[in-house]
Amino acid sequence: MKPAIDFIVGAPFIIQMVAGVLLFLATFFLVRFVIPAAFIWFRLRGVVRRLRRLKRTEDRDPTPIFARGKTLTHLWTEYWDTLHEQREFDPAEGAFKPPVQRSTVPAAMVFTTEVLVDSRLATEFFKHLPGLFTGVGIIGTFWGLIQGLKAFTVSDDAGLCEPASKG
Repeated sequence: MKPAIDFIVGAPFIIQMVAGVLLFLATFFLVRFVIPAAFIWFRLRGVVRRLRRLKRTEDRDPTPIFARGKTLTHLWTEYWDTLHEQREFDPAEGAFKPPVQRSTVPAAMVFTTEVLVDSRLATEFFKHLPGLFTGVGIIGTFWGLIQGLKAFTVSDDAGLCEPASKG
């Protein structure tokens, strides 16, 4: 790591500037995308785990699970509005069975990736980041070629090499 830092410190200003821009973009990606994405992933994984545990219990009301975050609470409220309570009459007992909730739309229509992940992480910007890195790399490559050609000099004694004498 030390030779790389020494190279950048002793490099021309343009290389330092490009290295700074690349370092800024990499840091920005880490701070604004990777770390928040990890938090979102852990939170959603916990919600899924609690929902799976809820399946094995008598009380199957998932409202407390979704009450942990504003976005999840809002999405659960929207999805709850699409549920239809269905009651069946049991003639053997002469009474209605406990009501069952039936979904009128798939949950994936409400709990979308765009709402849960993309909008929180600004993924539209970060989809362009590989292109930015590639563009900076291409510009740096051509800049280096131009600098190398500028420094290229043809020597006056560019004749053929003479074979070594035997003897």
